[in-house]
Amino acid sequence: MDGRYHFDRPSTNPNARVINQGRISLGERGLGALVAPHARNDGVIQGRASTVVIAGTETFTVDLYGDGLINFKTRSPVTRHPEGVDALAENNGLIRTDGGRVLITAAAAEGIIDRVIQVGGKIHARSATRKGGVIVLDGGRHGTVAVTGTLDASSTQRGGRGGRIDVRGRRLAIGPRALVKANGPGGGGDIRIGGDRGGKGPGRKADAVVLASEARIMADAIVSGDGGSIIIYGKENAEIAGALTARGGPEGGDGGFIETSAKTVTIAADTRIDASAPAGKPGTWLIDPTDITIDAGMTNRLVATLEGGTNVEVNTSAPPYGDPDDTDVGNITVEASIRPDLAAAYGNQTVTLTLSADNNVTMDSGVTIGPEPGKADAGDSMGVTITAGNDITPKRLPF
Repeated sequence: MDGRYHFDRPSTNPNARVINQGRISLGERGLGALVAPHARNDGVIQGRASTVVIAGTETFTVDLYGDGLINFKTRSPVTRHPEGVDALAENNGLIRTDGGRVLITAAAAEGIIDRVIQVGGKIHARSATRKGGVIVLDGGRHGTVAVTGTLDASSTQRGGRGGRIDVRGRRLAIGPRALVKANGPGGGGDIRIGGDRGGKGPGRKADAVVLASEARIMADAIVSGDGGSIIIYGKENAEIAGALTARGGPEGGDGGFIETSAKTVTIAADTRIDASAPAGKPGTWLIDPTDITIDAGMTNRLVATLEGGTNVEVNTSAPPYGDPDDTDVGNITVEASIRPDLAAAYGNQTVTLTLSADNNVTMDSGVTIGPEPGKADAGDSMGVTITAGNDITPKRLPF
């Protein structure tokens, strides 16, 4: 069966809701959709290579293609707050569709409800073949998306690569018990929370992203292969905590890529970043704010990441983040020395620290950058690159 199906007559009941508290089993490549102004799964929905949709919306369109591909789109936002609900689309149960796709989406008119999507429970879209599944959370233009449960698009097949997880909305909150995972024996997958790499791409971009302490985001190669990619993007703010890992495989493969970008990026003291590769080249952690001050606390986090075998790149950006009329943006200020103990790092590797400012790089008196003297094993080294679009102070670099 193929074709386009329009469901364009909204309910006259603003409190209309669909709630699953039982067990729904889908056929091969099936479609299971809970759609209403308030849609919630408290039970079990399972299938194989199927599409599962939970949508808080009034009208929608379903496209069915001959090759089994199913496309679901919300059409009109919810304009009245359903009574007694905290979110328009919720999962508190278990969704499992190996090799399939899970879409949780909601659209609300501005000011109707703050939290449009709440995801607890467990969502598994693991591999049925060599590639993991797809999980998409889309909170629309005005909504908050909160994740407190498990999103798992990993591959469990030999040589398989992790799948894709995409979380979008105006404000995104990844809670302290949340697990977002796209691991694979043959390579890590791709995780996007708030936007695409560098804020590019056509997808919706979050205003703010908050990762709570003890949240875990993983795109690791479990056996061999490269680590995946993790993008945390907020146009205004990104508060980073917990653990983010995109490790290369222990039997071969390079480290992955982790980006934390916003106009203002805050890195909590307990944050752990790991894109290392015990049998390959180190991956990279990119920190991309408008301006940044590297104080003693921030230095500790950079040093721990370098010692763990991950390259660090700090890149401050002028507009589009900032006001195009504000010329005093894109600065890096270093207030504390960055001195990793490379003898503590595993393996004989070269890690790099890159400071790249659109405007100025300013280092306080007495600041030094480079490995601790006498604390590097044979084969360990550290490369340092500092560039600025305007000035670097002091002129003599403290290496």
